[in-house]
Amino acid sequence: TTSAGGTNYVGQWGRMLQVSGSLFLNGTDTDNRQTLARQYLPAQDSLAFYDQRSVTNDRDGNQRFDARFEWTPDSLNSVIFSPRLYFQQTDATSAGDAANVNTLGAALGRASSDSRETNDGDNLSGRLTLRHRFGKRGRNVSADLNAGSALRDGTSAQRSITDYYEGVSVTRSDTLDQQGDAHSLTRSYSGRIAFTEPLAPGLQ
Repeated sequence: TTSAGGTNYVGQWGRMLQVSGSLFLNGTDTDNRQTLARQYLPAQDSLAFYDQRSVTNDRDGNQRFDARFEWTPDSLNSVIFSPRLYFQQTDATSAGDAANVNTLGAALGRASSDSRETNDGDNLSGRLTLRHRFGKRGRNVSADLNAGSALRDGTSAQRSITDYYEGVSVTRSDTLDQQGDAHSLTRSYSGRIAFTEPLAPGLQ
């Protein structure tokens, strides 16, 4: 299933401040179930049947917010701030089991496993622009300041066990238990100053 929605806004807050923004949300939830039944004809080394079942679930979410605030105190100056806030979440799980069965219906081996992986992240940034227009036509100065950060956090876990049979007794078992964590954070900063001056009529 998928759900999504959003909204946009444009407004004048007082005489000097103009505001615009947009918000978008979406999420998905996906289930997948699989069953496999296999028969070997003729049987291969007493292996006659193989059965497998698996279930997976994936959930994803995204939220995005963009805005623009423009403050104009007078005809010569303006300040613009543009924030961007993006968020993401993922959650994936899976579980399954399988069995090898001989011609008499007795298990030769059984395996089961489950895993889960989650990730959360955000991407946040903002841009601040300062503009000034001088009295001389065509002479302007502006400054841009940019800052941003990107965060990623994730965890994972995987477990499985495999049993090998001889008759009705388990003769050997293999087990896996694995876990992991991931974290990353990136920050960025930049700035720019621009000055324009008319060199001749119609040329800057």
